[in-house]
Amino acid sequence: MLSEETESNIKDIYASELKEYNENTLSNIEFVLNGAPGETYNYYLILDTSGKVSLYDVETWVNFAAIFNLDCIFGYRFYSRRQMVLSFKKKLVESKLTYYSSILISHIVSFIYSIRFFKFMADPLSGIYLIKAKEGFQYESVPQFLKYVNKNNIEVHSLPITYRTFKNVDYLKKSVTLIKNIFKLFILIFYDERK
Repeated sequence: MLSEETESNIKDIYASELKEYNENTLSNIEFVLNGAPGETYNYYLILDTSGKVSLYDVETWVNFAAIFNLDCIFGYRFYSRRQMVLSFKKKLVESKLTYYSSILISHIVSFIYSIRFFKFMADPLSGIYLIKAKEGFQYESVPQFLKYVNKNNIEVHSLPITYRTFKNVDYLKKSVTLIKNIFKLFILIFYDERK
């Protein structure tokens, strides 16, 4: 499931990679892009991000979730300095400022998440989530999804994901989206609990 705000070039990249993966892999996993209503699925993969994840990482997640009967996995993008550097390599040169500021922001977001939900989770606003398919599930936004997960007491595991930031990503737009999501996440305390 891709976000409505996902840029068209990213949607096109995923569409072609999903087709190639489904045709060429020997895996028993088949990816369906923004699946049709009424169809039955085992898991939903939510990608609400301006970067790209590896489908082979997701395949590992699905197998891991099936073996250990996991309900939900959050992607953790910053599990090593190497990962961070690879993520930003296309846009920026390696810089300690970029690395440390991104790690700091990730920890601040995790702290806000822990205040809101009384649980610690690494990189909760990653926008990369795998969740067991349930009837009637609809994805609207990252804050709404986090509320859904916590309201329904869904057990969450955080696993590393290979993540690549695209060259043409607008970092100002990303920063504004991050601030909006943090604000929405924090004020969800006052939102209608029927959602």
